[in-house]
Amino acid sequence: YMLVGDLINVNTRQSMTEERAADLNKIDFASLPLDKAIKEVRGNGKLKVAVFSDPDCPYCKRLEHEFEKMTDITIYTFMMPIPSLHPDAARTAELLWCQPK
Repeated sequence: YMLVGDLINVNTRQSMTEERAADLNKIDFASLPLDKAIKEVRGNGKLKVAVFSDPDCPYCKRLEHEFEKMTDITIYTFMMPIPSLHPDAARTAELLWCQPK
């Protein structure tokens, strides 16, 4: 037997599968090696966000454009090139990482 799809609580109409997946995928923000990320502070930097980004990914670039609209945010970017999708991403990430501040 195989169950495909979400397990739904019929009383609350919430996906128990989604809740469990969210629990399993949680990461303690304080445990991230923020000193290894590219850090950008805007305004007072009150909101803190960690982003795992492929420099050649169009969706990552779209997210960066959304961040441009925000103030009072600190963005920690971890370069995560995906060579199978973007063959030149590792080289691009290295160029970005090695730029002077």
